[in-house]
Amino acid sequence: EFAAGAELMFGEFDRWSAKGSLNVPISDTLFARFNAVVEQGDGYTNNIVLNRDVNDRDNGGFRAALRWLASDAVTVDLSYDYYNAESDGILGVDLAGRTRPPPANLYISNSGDQDAFSIGRTDGTTLTVNWAINDNMNLTSITAFRNLYQKWAFDFTDQPVPIFKLWTVNDTDTLTQEVRLNGSAMDNRLNYVTGIFYYDEDSYSFIGDQINLWINSNVRVPLPFFSRFYDVNVESIAAFAQVDFDLTDRWTLTVGGRYTEDDKSLDIQQFIGAPPGFVQPGQGGPGYNTASLKALGVPMDLSFSDFSGKIGVQYHFSDDVLGYAHITQGFKSGGWSARTNNPTQFVVFDPETVDTLEAGMRTTILGGRARLNYAAFYSDYKDFFATATGQDGNFIVATNDMEIYGFEFDATARMTDEIDVFAALGWQEGKYKKPDPTVGAEPQRLPEWTVKLGSTWTHELARSGTAIRASIDFNYIEDYFTNLQNTPEGRTGNIELWNAQLAYEFSGREHEVFISCKNCFEESYVAQSFDFRGINFIETYPNDPRTWLVGYRGHW
Repeated sequence: EFAAGAELMFGEFDRWSAKGSLNVPISDTLFARFNAVVEQGDGYTNNIVLNRDVNDRDNGGFRAALRWLASDAVTVDLSYDYYNAESDGILGVDLAGRTRPPPANLYISNSGDQDAFSIGRTDGTTLTVNWAINDNMNLTSITAFRNLYQKWAFDFTDQPVPIFKLWTVNDTDTLTQEVRLNGSAMDNRLNYVTGIFYYDEDSYSFIGDQINLWINSNVRVPLPFFSRFYDVNVESIAAFAQVDFDLTDRWTLTVGGRYTEDDKSLDIQQFIGAPPGFVQPGQGGPGYNTASLKALGVPMDLSFSDFSGKIGVQYHFSDDVLGYAHITQGFKSGGWSARTNNPTQFVVFDPETVDTLEAGMRTTILGGRARLNYAAFYSDYKDFFATATGQDGNFIVATNDMEIYGFEFDATARMTDEIDVFAALGWQEGKYKKPDPTVGAEPQRLPEWTVKLGSTWTHELARSGTAIRASIDFNYIEDYFTNLQNTPEGRTGNIELWNAQLAYEFSGREHEVFISCKNCFEESYVAQSFDFRGINFIETYPNDPRTWLVGYRGHW
């Protein structure tokens, strides 16, 4: 059927967005759908050196899709999407206080970089064909092409005279093909899915580093400009299958597996001494390349293979109570730590694997008005992969065996005809199994406690067909580290976030106006950090500050 939708919003920092959708039946067997979005606005960080706000946004994109009913059994979906995001740089804050006093808050920048910018662009095409072979068997083919392009230049150090400035280009093309067969047998007692997956990636990257060593507040000593050019190819193929079999009316057994083969190749050229900026291969003096790395014994072609399995059971205590337990294995292939200026720091790292045990219950109570879910888990990692910043301005890879365990609880309930509530609670602990001097004692981004509470109240106005809707939620995240070294400046502190929205729904509930706020009480914390203590700065990036907005949503 013909349908259209729209959303318009305006909010703090002069940010506004417009979204639209259109559904068009072309014939009895051909249909089209279009979506578009535009987002613009000022930044929330004040640059006191340049005397203007930074971290603005200018984003936009669209998606177009066609559906063809080729026959009663075959459906063909074809879609194309495009999105472009631009900003005047992504500028953080140096909290180290080594080269100057730290700023008064996380939203004040001291960068003197006049030319900072960031561009991110992606587009892709997907073709999906579904064939209902019979009532119990379905074959699906998914073919996808995607390009991801990024280009940016910015001061990484929040200094009037930069210590570390970056120029970067990434251009990646990927092709994926999945063929999947799923169905049921034995009067639906057995359900299965099996298939193959193919992935091919060709990626080009340029990275340029300008490092001005800090001597004192008035002296910077520039190092030669390092420019590196990478060509990466990744080819992966996998076969997978999973079967769910009802042993009895209450017991279900799940067995699955996936075999993966990955092949990777890397070609690299480094040049030293070109003028800083976006340069071409060959500009500058000699550095290192693929041949010299091979001479050092570094393999530039890597192959990995793995079989990962899953086995589990489910037990229906009643129609309202389900218990389950399963063991699942996971695999991530290895690679290179190639983001370095020194060829002797090149590292080849092994694949990461994980074995996870999870058990829990899913329950429905109060006649279906409330759902309570419980889960406990234990994950055992081998060669857990993480990236970090080195002391001399490089980037390193650290791998370590690690374990994480914890429990989760979530609940939703219809308290009255007008009030819904929800709650979620999580607790987790994690630790490395081997001490490593390059990283801290605690895994990064692993808060011990997380809590989320919320409620929505919807009140229909008498006989008018209109309604008022109010919602509020609270999020608590316990203090955690945002970098691998556990730098004190990279701690978040305990985080408490409040969000709220008030809406008026017009007759028929097809249109509404609303006002909302995110981070209503303006909680600020470190969301990301990079420890370059060896060259005298620690760069941190804050969360979004409080933002309010007013808007309209409607569909026809």
